Amino acid sequence: MKAFNGIMKTIGILISVFTAILIGIMLVYSGYVLYDNYYKGQVAFSSRELAQYRPDPEKDPKIEFKKLKKLNKDAVGWIQVFDTHIDYPIMQGSDNIEYVNKDPRGQSSLTGSIFLEAENQSDFSDLYNILYGHNMQNGAMFGDVRKFLDFKYFSKHKKGFLQTREGNYHLTFFACMQADAYDSIIYQVIHDNGNEYDDLVNYLKENSDIFIKRPEHKIIALSTCHNYETFGRVVLLAEAEDTFEVPPEVKEKIIKRTAEGHEKDADHWALLNLICVFLTLLTLLPVTQIRKKYRQYRVAKKICEQLKHYSSVEKTMDYDEENEIQKIRKQLNFFLKKIWIGFGIEIVVFLLSIIVFLRTEDIHKRMILRDQWTGWMILIFAIALLVDFILFRYRGERPTQEWLDELTEE
Repeated sequence: MKAFNGIMKTIGILISVFTAILIGIMLVYSGYVLYDNYYKGQVAFSSRELAQYRPDPEKDPKIEFKKLKKLNKDAVGWIQVFDTHIDYPIMQGSDNIEYVNKDPRGQSSLTGSIFLEAENQSDFSDLYNILYGHNMQNGAMFGDVRKFLDFKYFSKHKKGFLQTREGNYHLTFFACMQADAYDSIIYQVIHDNGNEYDDLVNYLKENSDIFIKRPEHKIIALSTCHNYETFGRVVLLAEAEDTFEVPPEVKEKIIKRTAEGHEKDADHWALLNLICVFLTLLTLLPVTQIRKKYRQYRVAKKICEQLKHYSSVEKTMDYDEENEIQKIRKQLNFFLKKIWIGFGIEIVVFLLSIIVFLRTEDIHKRMILRDQWTGWMILIFAIALLVDFILFRYRGERPTQEWLDELTEE
């Protein structure tokens, strides 16, 4: 019978462990999915880290673009639309598919990049240049382009700035329209001055939702999807005028390059640190031993009350028996106090781990395995384990049920 009970107990422990592992995997995966969705939306915005690569428009563009090309050799420009989220480097791939799902660093990303039509000249020397970007619902990438269909919004956001290796351009928006992805006039590159340019301008005048004036210089088109329509597009058009002056909106946003690049820990968050927070919580509420850890307080208190009741009843006890009862009661009372102290310390330690994680990590950044705070997070987790080992372990004499039954019978 004992062997059978032992086998069943072992099976019960294995089931508990398996269940705990399964729950842990489900929690980690669910958390990852939520994080991944949130992260994809956030990283689409131009970050301070990315802005460090923006060429300084007051310096030699050829030298400045050498620095930008360290980020990505396919970088051909940088575009800003003032008072919007549009503030990105411009890529140009070998075709119009390459940067649909690739970020400015060349890494795989569903948010993609802002990229120049593959048939355009990379120096923006064409009369008509087309830029593409995703329509992010949170306003990132070209998510703000669709807002230009509202005339009030359009009238308040008419200016932008384009930086290229050959020079800079003032952008003045003159039209916005809804189009089809297969529109042969909107999505046809114009290389030189001819009838095609006039045909394009006339077409824009006739079909645009908003048309302010006829352009006199080269045109930059910003194209993005129109909501969830498969082939629907919104196209924002700007007149690009050569300039040597830097608009005040650009000067205010120039960020000096520092050592804080994407290789520094400040621009990451560490997975191991989050795991340490999770493990610290499991120490406070152990999945596989939760009944054992917190039921022991009730059991110890019950035994202590039984012994107290027995001592209060007038019964004949020998000296050794009375000493044994008092000794066990003292040990149990001490253990009950340790549990309360341990419970309080573990809560404080868990809260400390959360505070340290929130103060040192930023999940807006990309994830790495560990950073300079990982050692501290492991130390906090180790403290939680040590508290659990010292204060939640009863090390006194354990009265058997048979002995307690004998006392009751007497």
